[in-house]
Amino acid sequence: LVVGGVDVVYASLKTGVHDGEVLVGQGHVDDHIRLETLQQRHQLRHVVGIHPGGLDGTLQLGGGAVLGAVVLGQGEGTLTNTGQVLVGGGDAQNPVAFGFAHPESTGSRAIVNGSPDGVAKARFMIGDGKTPTVFRMVGGQAEFTNHPGSSMGILPSATLSLITNDNGSRHMFNSRKALVTNAGDLLLAGTLQVEGNHAGMTGIGNKGKLTIQGTQAGLERLPNSAGPGAGYKPDFNCSKLLNLDGGALQGTGTFTYINHTGSLDSSYLRLINIGGISPGGDQPGQLIFVNVNVQFGGGSLSVTDNRNDPPPKGGGLLRIMIAGPANYSSLQVTGDDDAGRFDLVAGEANTLNVVTPMGIVPHGKFRIVSAKAVKGTFAALQFNGKSPAPYTVNYLPDGIEAVFP
Repeated sequence: LVVGGVDVVYASLKTGVHDGEVLVGQGHVDDHIRLETLQQRHQLRHVVGIHPGGLDGTLQLGGGAVLGAVVLGQGEGTLTNTGQVLVGGGDAQNPVAFGFAHPESTGSRAIVNGSPDGVAKARFMIGDGKTPTVFRMVGGQAEFTNHPGSSMGILPSATLSLITNDNGSRHMFNSRKALVTNAGDLLLAGTLQVEGNHAGMTGIGNKGKLTIQGTQAGLERLPNSAGPGAGYKPDFNCSKLLNLDGGALQGTGTFTYINHTGSLDSSYLRLINIGGISPGGDQPGQLIFVNVNVQFGGGSLSVTDNRNDPPPKGGGLLRIMIAGPANYSSLQVTGDDDAGRFDLVAGEANTLNVVTPMGIVPHGKFRIVSAKAVKGTFAALQFNGKSPAPYTVNYLPDGIEAVFP
C-alpha cells in the first residue's frame, strides 16, 4: 500500500493506493488503514510498518495511532516526509508511536523531514499548543533529522520521546543515539525526552535555527536502555545541546533540563556553542537555561559519540540587543549541583556583539549574562557587527556586564 508516497507494509499483504490527505487516529481511519489498540498489539494483521519513502500530502496522527510492528522491529524503519505531518493527542500510556522493540534485535528508527538539498519544504508539527500530545519513536536508536528549508516544532504541552532498546542484553557498551539533528527551523516550546545507551549521543545538534519559546521548553534525560551503566567518562553520559558552526540559537523563554537517570554524571546538560546565541532573537528578550552548563568554543571536548573524532575548533558568538535602559537582551544560566556555569574557552574566537536600533549608542551598565560561575573572557568585542566597540566588559564571579560610558 502506498500512502502519499510512503511504503506501508501489512502482515495481511493488502494493497491499494491513497493520494492526498491521510488522517489517522482521532476517529480518522482510511479504508485500507488499520490501527492497533493497546489490546491488539499481538494481532499482526492490524499493524503497519513504515519503510523508506516520501510523504507528499498531509499525514495526521492522533492519540493511539501506531506506525510499526513487533514482527517488523528487526528491520530499519525510516519515515521520510516531503509534505506535512501533524501529530496531536496521546499520552505516556497511549502515545502516538513509531516503531516497536523486537525481542532479539531492534533496528533503528529514523524520521527525515525534508531533503538534504533543501528543495523539499516539509513541515512536521507535534502538538497544537493546547492539547497534550506524546509522540514516541522506539528503536535500536532513534534519530529525527530536520533538513534545510524544512520546519519542525514541539509545541507547548507536547512531547517528542526518543527511546532506544537494548533487546534484553543488559550490555552497557552498546552506543545508541537518541538525537534530533536540525539544519532547518526547529521550534522548541515543549519537551524532548531522550533515552540513549552508554556512549550514544543524546540531545540536539543544531546547524539551522533553533528557537526556544515559553516556559515549557526543555529536555528530559531518561535512564539508559541497558541500565545506568558506567561510562568511559562523564562527558559521554551528559546530554548535549550542540549549537554548531552556522547554527543560530535564539528565543525568549526558559529551557529546563531534567535528569531522571539517578547519575550525577547526567545531572546537567552541556550546551556547546560554536555558532551564535541571540536571546530574544530580533527583539530584546531573556533566555534562561536551567540545570545547564554553557560553553563558548569547542575546546578539547568532542561533540560526537565517536571518541576518534577531533573536537571542533572555533568560537561562539553572543549577540545582545539593547533598545533602552530597561529593554535589553540577557542570558541566564542556573541550576542545581554542578550546573549553572558559563565558560568562555581560552584560545577560541569567542565574540560579544552588542546591537542597537539604528546604531544608537546607549549609556550605563547592562548585565548581559548571569550565572552561578563565570570563567574566561571574550576574544573580540563588536558593536553592530563592527570593531572597535564603544564599550568595555566587566567580568564578575557570577555575571558579565557591558559598560558604555
